[in-house]
Amino acid sequence: MTQGDPFRIGMGPRGAGRLPIHPPNLLDSMNHATFPRLLGDIGGTNARFAWQVRADVAPADVATCPSARHGSLLDAIRDYLAGHGKPVPQACGIAIATPITGDCVQMTNHHWSFSIAGLQRDLGLERLVVINDFTALAL
Repeated sequence: MTQGDPFRIGMGPRGAGRLPIHPPNLLDSMNHATFPRLLGDIGGTNARFAWQVRADVAPADVATCPSARHGSLLDAIRDYLAGHGKPVPQACGIAIATPITGDCVQMTNHHWSFSIAGLQRDLGLERLVVINDFTALAL
């Protein structure tokens, strides 16, 4: 695993539940099967997305859009994927400006709310990690 990897904590495969930092089964799963990845930095003002094809390649196709332009995070993600001609990724890591205390996420500075398991299902992701944006900075 590379330093700063956003997949260190969060929801496990198929939304199985919270995982502690660096569990052995997670470390073993950090291989090219989790690529490509969609990376997101979600705030009340802007949603930023990037695409990562491999661990040794810097994220590319970075885009910023006003959060108010979309009715939901799901809509914003779908718009990014369509606008950049990207398929559904294997994995997605989202850092979001709100506390993460379980499956239901309600932004404190914007009207978006979602279920982590529901977002994973609706996008067809193998893996989804959603963490607080300050937690992401600390990794």
